[in-house]
Amino acid sequence: MLGLIKRTIAVKKRTVLVYAGICALLNWVFVLFYPHMHEQAEVLTEAFSNYPEEFLMAFNVDASTLFLSLESFLAAENFSMLWPIILIVFIISLAGSAIAGEVDDGTIEILLSQPVSRSETYLGKYLAGIFLVFIFVFLSIFSTIPFAWIHNIDFTLKTHLIMSILGMLFAFAIFSFAMMVSAISSGKGKVGAYTAGFVVAMYVLKLLSTFQESVQNLKYLSFFHYFDVNAALIESRISLVSIIVFCIFGIATSLVGLLIFQKRDVAV
Repeated sequence: MLGLIKRTIAVKKRTVLVYAGICALLNWVFVLFYPHMHEQAEVLTEAFSNYPEEFLMAFNVDASTLFLSLESFLAAENFSMLWPIILIVFIISLAGSAIAGEVDDGTIEILLSQPVSRSETYLGKYLAGIFLVFIFVFLSIFSTIPFAWIHNIDFTLKTHLIMSILGMLFAFAIFSFAMMVSAISSGKGKVGAYTAGFVVAMYVLKLLSTFQESVQNLKYLSFFHYFDVNAALIESRISLVSIIVFCIFGIATSLVGLLIFQKRDVAV
């Protein structure tokens, strides 16, 4: 199993660097823009305060703190929307090629003919993927630090550490779901479609709970309710409930994926 983990990481390490590099470039752009926005903080804050409260809540925007620190600016402009999208695309590419991609490419028979059990095969792919996802999260979040330092912009290291932990929890849950789908599917496209559909459904639940008071409890069914970037980057905290939800969901779906792959009828 260790050999499979190493091979998977070696094959996908370039992909990690590409996706993390895209996030680093975006972070650089936001760092460059922040001083100009901070100078106009009073005017911009007043302008944003005129937006409907529900609209701001839907996009995790706190108008009162939006331009007061680099972390609050990044929370609204990057980590509430752009960063999760890039993360999810990266996860889909990893999970899609892990099991379903082997079936799609006709190499699953070669993989299963190796002297390792199906459990070891699945866990090898899964653990390699988790490692790669965590590396992406770390690099994509902490790449802000050197840019802020170079441009002499104040930053709080603790909040970036807490954001990376929250990002890893969120990524763990999504990747576990995507791997479960990969264990069921026979094509990379299906993994992408089902995982993207799942994430979109989660976001729609959040929007509905924000704009319709009668169904506000739907927010508790959405991952995006627990992925509270404002709490992480502005208040330097992660809710215990968020930790529990992401961990339970991630563990449960990873186990379901393992059981499905063990029993799946694959011709060898």
